[in-house]
Amino acid sequence: VLPLSVVVHIDYMKAPLVVQRFGDIKRLVEQTLDPMVSAYFKNIAQTKTLIQLLQERSDIQRKSGEEMREKFNSYSLELQEVLIGTPRAADGQNSIEQILIQLRERQIAVEKVETYKLQERAATQERTLRE
Repeated sequence: VLPLSVVVHIDYMKAPLVVQRFGDIKRLVEQTLDPMVSAYFKNIAQTKTLIQLLQERSDIQRKSGEEMREKFNSYSLELQEVLIGTPRAADGQNSIEQILIQLRERQIAVEKVETYKLQERAATQERTLRE
């Protein structure tokens, strides 16, 4: 499960148009916004791995906001922000947690490699100075 939220502003001058078109905000969310946002992110999810989704979350949030803003405007809504939460596995499953652990371990390994390179470079410079 990938928790998604969108922050929407309805201008008070446009509110009557929104209410006239959808009846109430609940219907707007259930019949229009939820399916639109879900479809957008399902399309993204089909092109990326879970790790890519996690690593690129901020870029995806920014890009999705830019792309969906125009659609929201067509409904007299102002999209303020798109928020992507941390994925959760279904009850009884821990596959996402395992992926998150792997991702953390991978990042630690990358940092260790970089640290070792810097230490090696420092040791080489120190040897050069002693000679």
